Amino acid sequence: MTDLFTFWAGWIETGRLIGETLSASSEVVARRGGKIAWAFQNPFGGDYAEIMRMVEEKAPAFAKAQQNMMGDLTALHSDAILQGQAIGMALTGLSGPGSPGAILARSSRMSRRASRSGRRALRPIHAVATANRRRLKKG
Repeated sequence: MTDLFTFWAGWIETGRLIGETLSASSEVVARRGGKIAWAFQNPFGGDYAEIMRMVEEKAPAFAKAQQNMMGDLTALHSDAILQGQAIGMALTGLSGPGSPGAILARSSRMSRRASRSGRRALRPIHAVATANRRRLKKG
């Protein structure tokens, strides 16, 4: 089982990642917006490498985020099915994986996995957004 401090620390970390991602994204959009506007005004002087980077960096980050999320959702789905079976067996008096300890342990695991899922999905996007902010601040 997970202690409450660890459980809530995970949620706080998720909130921090969301805040940093939003802040970094805002700065990156503002800096890149100027580059896009300049490219429209001066097509031969535009920073097309930076403009193309906008697409090239997002696809792998969002693919990794989706991969993380789908893995976690698949595991949660599997646990939910087992939990339903266990509770059903416990309520009907049938023997099986439905001992109170097993049900509580599975509930705890599902809770941890659910709280971690958003954080794992956000990490690759956060990494790209904050790296862009650092890179664009330099010049």
